[in-house]
Amino acid sequence: MLESKDILKSNNLKITSNRLEIITFFVENKRALSHSEIEKSLQSNMDRVTIYRNLKSFEEKGIIHQFIDLNGIQRFALCQDHCDHHQHKDQHIHLQCSNCDQTYCLDVHIPDLNIPENFQITQVEFMVKGICENCQNK
Repeated sequence: MLESKDILKSNNLKITSNRLEIITFFVENKRALSHSEIEKSLQSNMDRVTIYRNLKSFEEKGIIHQFIDLNGIQRFALCQDHCDHHQHKDQHIHLQCSNCDQTYCLDVHIPDLNIPENFQITQVEFMVKGICENCQNK
């Protein structure tokens, strides 16, 4: 995994303390995060709008993706290396833990869907509920 500064550099984003703090938080947590989790956990007391704008920039560059968890909460997670500013290519399964309620990206890709010709898919979200490895090891 790239270092936080390298992620910003490789995506042609200016390295600011706010961006660096948010990206580092994603890298260190290795799970999907809600806006409120990010806001509560950052040391710099960044306001909600600044966080939102940075998340939007990261998503536009293919650094993070968003989805809605089983509780209806919007979550953000780091993309795999093959996403870019043209298209998110990481349609994979997300697991929401029944014990700790954390959500994780699983490296299990959704198979191709045989959709009738008169329909067009714009987004696929696949959520499963189970027990994460941290809760299993307790």
